[in-house]
Amino acid sequence: MCPNCGSFDVAPRAVSGRGRVVTFTVNRQAWTPELTQPYVVAIVELEEQADLRLLSNIVGCDPGEVAIDMPVSVTFSQIEDIWIPMFERSARV
Repeated sequence: MCPNCGSFDVAPRAVSGRGRVVTFTVNRQAWTPELTQPYVVAIVELEEQADLRLLSNIVGCDPGEVAIDMPVSVTFSQIEDIWIPMFERSARV
């Protein structure tokens, strides 16, 4: 059930993969050997729904260039048989 409108029409739907950075932090701690630091952990709000937010990483740009409200789009990183959604800077304004 949707907490906003009370609808029971809550089936999965495809989304564009576009969003914006709501907040972020730059992690400089090497928690595991395979993590390359620094890396950005961010909360990304998807374009289709203002309160639909994902905790993810921002990849493909310098951590110093990440900013709140920066437009991003999804990309996927494969780890064994799992595809993990991550986000990269989008060219749109």
